[in-house]
Amino acid sequence: MTGEPGTVIIMLQPKIDIDRTGRRIRILMDLAGLSVKDVCEELGLVSVQSVYHWLHGRNLPAADNLYALGLLLKVPMDAIVCGEKREMKSTE
Repeated sequence: MTGEPGTVIIMLQPKIDIDRTGRRIRILMDLAGLSVKDVCEELGLVSVQSVYHWLHGRNLPAADNLYALGLLLKVPMDAIVCGEKREMKSTE
């Protein structure tokens, strides 16, 4: 991006909040009446630990699991992920 010299440009940088995302997954699972074991079986995961790690904010589902989770919970992927946009300022 270019502008006049001395121009301040504000860009938004998205950041995923994994703790809030985990809490959101738990809420959506509860609303759908799904247990951790149910999600594990439906997504073809080998261990329930992956789902627990999502719920406790230790990590995020991989993109393919996030997509499958959205289908299972009947919500779009962006309804699962919680994020925030941070301003980044640069001066030209």
